[in-house]
This record gives sequence, structure tokens and C-alpha cells, in this order.
Amino acid sequence: MKNGLVAVLSLLFCVISQAQVNSKRALVEEMPVLEKSTFECIYTHIEHDADLDKDDVFDEILQLGKSYTRYMKHGTYKSDSVLQLMDKKKRDALTYIQLNRIQVANRWQGSEFMLFNLKERTLFHRIWLLSLRYEEDIPALDWEFLPGEKTVLGYKCRKARCSFRGREWTAWYSPELKMPYGPWKLCGLPSLILMASDSSNAHTYEAIGLRTKPSEIYMSTEAIEMKKLSRQECYRKLKELCFSFCKGMWEAYNEDTVNNPRPAVKHLPYVPYELDCE
Repeated sequence: MKNGLVAVLSLLFCVISQAQVNSKRALVEEMPVLEKSTFECIYTHIEHDADLDKDDVFDEILQLGKSYTRYMKHGTYKSDSVLQLMDKKKRDALTYIQLNRIQVANRWQGSEFMLFNLKERTLFHRIWLLSLRYEEDIPALDWEFLPGEKTVLGYKCRKARCSFRGREWTAWYSPELKMPYGPWKLCGLPSLILMASDSSNAHTYEAIGLRTKPSEIYMSTEAIEMKKLSRQECYRKLKELCFSFCKGMWEAYNEDTVNNPRPAVKHLPYVPYELDCE
């Protein structure tokens, strides 16, 4: 998977790795297990940044349990599973370089995740790039049922539409999979959403795999200790970070194209989900 964010993360990690002695311990967090999942759905997620005229493609996973669901990048899920199932002594002895090898092998993409507490009806979102978090009630989406059918992963799906925080979403859900969940925050239909997109095609999701083999749903204690802001504040800070990246170099290039090389990217990819934070 090649995208601007991965390139930036790789560059940052290389800088960190070079600055660390090879024997420096990585101090990987030991995360408590909330419960085991009962069902999982893997989605391909396409983000289109209209300003950069660029698509980024991610595989993401929805873990469904009885009391919790968790949504995150699939590579991060795999990396976390390897590290958390590792013998504690071996995990505590990992160096930064060894940790980097594990993450690269599993296509780790940061520690961002959303955790849904189904009993308390709350949502916890860790925004990794900012080391921030916000919490809110699980949103209630007002779906409109529409005519139409589509087949996804061999399941016949029905169509629905809703407006949510500035975007118009169309979703396809399978009556055979009686779980009212879906990718990202899209939920509340009678059964599992297997495909969804917003009207501008900024975000498109399609299920590519389903499985019932249970796996651990973890909760990061480190994330709980991060600074808590409102959802709007978190997203404003994220936009500021994305557009300040390389800003000085880009402006210097525009002023002096001879002595200043063009930066690799104008800014980090920025495709907001919720336009009410703009």
C-alpha cells in the first residue's frame, strides 16, 4: 500500500530509529483484553483527496463482540495481535528496530482506533497522529430505505441512505447478517453493511472478507491517558497538522524554484469524514 501518510510515517520512524541505539528497548504497551470477537468483517476503504487528486487505499477491520466493537486499520490489528500474543519477556526485550520489522511485515499504519461500548452506548476514538482522543455517544443515524439490490461477497444486499454530519451516505446491507453495524461509524440498519460510500466518493467501503474465528478485542491503556478534547477540536487540530506539513518548504519552492526543491507532497492527505467540524 503506497500513500503519502505511509511514506511520512516510514520517514519519521527511520529518523527515530537512527537516533536510537540498537539495544534501546521499545517498551511496547501490554493491552488488556476486553473480550473476544464473535464476528469480523474486513473492508477495503478508498479515500479520495480532491485537492491532491489522489486515492489512498486501506484494508480495515470491524471486530464485533457482545459488549464491544472495534474498528481500525487491518495492518494495525495484525501487528497488535502479534505483539500482544508474544511472550511478555520477548515483547519487553524488543528493540525499536525489531519492533519496526514486525510492524512493516504486518503493514502497520499507526495506532488509531474506534472502540464502541455497546452497553453504555459510547464511542472512544483515539487519533494517533495527534496523540489525542475524544468520546461521544454512539451516533444515531436516520436511515431512509430505498429500492434496489446489489450482491456483495455473495450476499444479496438492500439499499439505504442517510445524511450524517455533512455527508450523504448510501449503504448496502445484507438481511442475512443480523448485525446492525458497518464500517467507521455507519450503523443502525437492520443488518450488516457490506458496502457504503458518500455522495462525493470521498470515502468508499466494500467488504472483502467475513470470519467467525474469535480474536481478542484490546483496549489501549495508553490511549486512555491521552489528552481528551471535543470531537470538533480534535478534527480541527488534525486538519491544521495535515496542512502545515511541508507548508514552509512548499512556499519556499514557489518563491525560489531554483534553489529550493519541490517537496514530495504539498500536504498530508486530508479527507474528513464529518464536515460539521470544518
